[in-house]
Amino acid sequence: MISHVVRRLLGSIPVLLVASLVVFAAMRLLPGDPVDALYPANASVSPEARAALRAELGLDEPVPVQYTRWLMHTLSGDLGTSLRQRRPVLQLIAQRAPLTGMLVLLSTVLAVAIAVPLGTLAAIGRESLIDHAASALALGGLSVPGFALGTLLALVFGVWLRIVPTVGHPALPVVTQALAAAGILVRNVRSGVLDELKQEYVRTARSKGLHELRSLVIHIAPNALPVTVSVLATVVSFELGGSVVIEEVFGWPGLGSLLFDSVAGRDFAVVQAVALLAVMSCTLVNLAADISRGVLDPRTR
Repeated sequence: MISHVVRRLLGSIPVLLVASLVVFAAMRLLPGDPVDALYPANASVSPEARAALRAELGLDEPVPVQYTRWLMHTLSGDLGTSLRQRRPVLQLIAQRAPLTGMLVLLSTVLAVAIAVPLGTLAAIGRESLIDHAASALALGGLSVPGFALGTLLALVFGVWLRIVPTVGHPALPVVTQALAAAGILVRNVRSGVLDELKQEYVRTARSKGLHELRSLVIHIAPNALPVTVSVLATVVSFELGGSVVIEEVFGWPGLGSLLFDSVAGRDFAVVQAVALLAVMSCTLVNLAADISRGVLDPRTR
């Protein structure tokens, strides 16, 4: 297991390098640069001052040189300074990351609390009302865009019913992400339990008079759990990506909204750091899922 973890960590290095290169190149392909975003064409800033600022930021150098310099600074722990906010990028990330982490954690817990019992009951009672409800949740979670679902929830519970604030409160973004994530999870839980129900050991346990609930808790659920854990890593990655839109819809001051504003403002240093952090987080989440699955199911080691 230790050697597997080491191999996975070493294998993630090329992934991070490619991701950093893609993000860096994508920002340079966008029209304009940080100087143009900071000082629009109608701003009373001389061409000489603009050129001096570009030179200070290194934007007048070839792109490979810019990338190499940024990568070296990043490896040394220097993520640069936000041009728009005039603050160290590391400080901005440290301030915003806990808020995004809280949303992802709460929405994941809520999604699991919804999907696991619902998917299990749907598998046990095929073609029942619960099974149809699980299918509807799965279809809705996979089909409805996050911004549309979030806007609908904000309209119903924030504007019409006035139960929770529509801006700056974690309830609505957590529920929005949880419903979308539960749509992914419930199908896999149902499928995993159905596969286990068809196994010979389940029929043997039933023939010996083992109670249905006891069979579910002792035999079926533990064997279906590893698959769910693997899918959970995908769900967390999905929520990290969706936080960009969800946080912007609900005015939540996390990394997602920071990334959204930084892309619009061509704040290269912030965009590159947040995107690289997102890739690292997804890599670590998938590694944790692999380790957990190996612990839960020795056959996968």
